[in-house]
Amino acid sequence: MCFFLLFKNKRNKQPETAAALKRTIEALMDRGAVVRNLENLGERALPYRISAHSQRHTRGGPGEQCHARAQCILRGRAGCRQQAQGAPDCASPSAQPRHPLRHWHSSWYFLVDFYSPTTTVESMMEHLSRDIDVIRRNIVRHPLTQEVKACEGIVPVPLEEKLYSTKKRK
Repeated sequence: MCFFLLFKNKRNKQPETAAALKRTIEALMDRGAVVRNLENLGERALPYRISAHSQRHTRGGPGEQCHARAQCILRGRAGCRQQAQGAPDCASPSAQPRHPLRHWHSSWYFLVDFYSPTTTVESMMEHLSRDIDVIRRNIVRHPLTQEVKACEGIVPVPLEEKLYSTKKRK
């Protein structure tokens, strides 16, 4: 059977993303899967809010700095503590906000095409649910690999021959 695996990795640096992808591919191969293709779909905005591994991942937007700035404004401050201490504004791209909650607005999407027995799927989903770098995982059976039998039509059964052959004549 052929499956497609789509998972979203948190927006981190390239070595961490590569390590998470390598762990996933090795786990597939350890379970007897044959990886046919790996496709990087790139960084995309999240379509909806996702909570995974004690972190909140919000819908696509301008970025985490703007969200941190919005949190400061909602708390009744024109700027955050960092800005009061002379640090650059949270909304500026050069700022590195140090707010306790980390919010991610986008993540990397990867598509893995692999053959495996159906028993592999459940253990692989469990493995991916424990991986802290994977936000959302999904394994879908590839529709082109499902066997479609051609219609053979109605095969006529020779009833007369069956009837005469089973009947004993005296």
